[in-house]
Amino acid sequence: MAVLAAYMIEKKEGEALPDYLSSRIFAGQTGTTIAPRPEDVEGFDAFIQKYKSTLPAEKAAVEGLR
Repeated sequence: MAVLAAYMIEKKEGEALPDYLSSRIFAGQTGTTIAPRPEDVEGFDAFIQKYKSTLPAEKAAVEGLR
């Protein structure tokens, strides 16, 4: 949020957010892309499926508090 607020205050006329980030926030920095391991993707997929299966119980609990 602070970066977005700074952008709104400090941006030059017509300067787009990607340009502001590249020239002022991340100037001179290099990035690295890391791909997840297949077993990590499988583990996350299993987790999210279990999580989604609990959403009806969560909804019922919230509705019970009303």
